[in-house]
Amino acid sequence: MAEIRWVAPETLHMTLKFHGEIQQDMVESLKKHLAAIKQKGPFEAGIKGIHGFPDLAAPEVIWTGVTADMDRLKEVREQAEIASLRAGIKREKRQLKPHITLGRNKTGKPLSGETLELLRNNEPRLEPWTAESITLMRSELFQYGPKYTRLGIYKI
Repeated sequence: MAEIRWVAPETLHMTLKFHGEIQQDMVESLKKHLAAIKQKGPFEAGIKGIHGFPDLAAPEVIWTGVTADMDRLKEVREQAEIASLRAGIKREKRQLKPHITLGRNKTGKPLSGETLELLRNNEPRLEPWTAESITLMRSELFQYGPKYTRLGIYKI
């Protein structure tokens, strides 16, 4: 599977909302509004399947789906959207497709039959977990991959 650059395990995450580049005063305002989210309690989540964007045979991104109470997950995302709007950050236009990125196709070409078969026969496994908070992260892209810095954790 040499054609895939895998994500480092310590950086695996689900993006609830992507903000892009924003000014520091907006970051500080966002922190304040995320801290004010009405807490309704944690919920269970897990993963299922192996997929690709746009498809698994010729993916740019290889990912696994997130399973959870989708109504609750959408509610948490909406709370994050409202906090963002209050901080002056535009609403996310894309619909929520809960997933965790596992790797990227380095070649830009369709995967070999052998790699595709290995992926399909070896779905990722992870014990279910309890989603208890939103983590606000700064991501910086480097040649070796992204660097993430935690800016705050907010109970849901």
